[in-house]
Amino acid sequence: PEQTPDDDVTYYAKFQQRNATVIYFEPRSGFSTYSVYAYNDNDYGSDTHYYTGAWPGSAATLDADTGYYRIEFTTTDVGKFYVIISNNGAEAGRYPAQNVEGLEGTIGGTYLFTADNTLIEFDPADMITVNAYGSTGGSGTVNNTSSVITRQGKTIALKATPNTNYK
Repeated sequence: PEQTPDDDVTYYAKFQQRNATVIYFEPRSGFSTYSVYAYNDNDYGSDTHYYTGAWPGSAATLDADTGYYRIEFTTTDVGKFYVIISNNGAEAGRYPAQNVEGLEGTIGGTYLFTADNTLIEFDPADMITVNAYGSTGGSGTVNNTSSVITRQGKTIALKATPNTNYK
């Protein structure tokens, strides 16, 4: 509402703790699905304190905007979490392997589980699309295709192929 300088007005902001955590996964060779198991306990062999509900966790889906698999889970628990990835939802298919401590993050964050087994904070807005175009004299590719989504620090391969009678 409009106020005059003589009015006594107090405004309040109501804050709510973020409890949704988003995790992206870089695709790995030989893995057709991804699941996340999030615990607030070092002993992830026990079946208590699952953030994602009942075993075997929640399956990730491919996110077209980033090219990564994505999963989101919520919890009212504000403790740390440990992430275990599986290729088939079975305990024997855990990744990292059983008895290897999971990766630690904070509830409410956005993370990327990279192909080299690290968990980093991640902002999907930092992703860029690189397109390769050709002309009448030849063609171009990036990572052997016409377009790739990538992020800072990743290496891409650009290739220019001339047509006959061009160099």
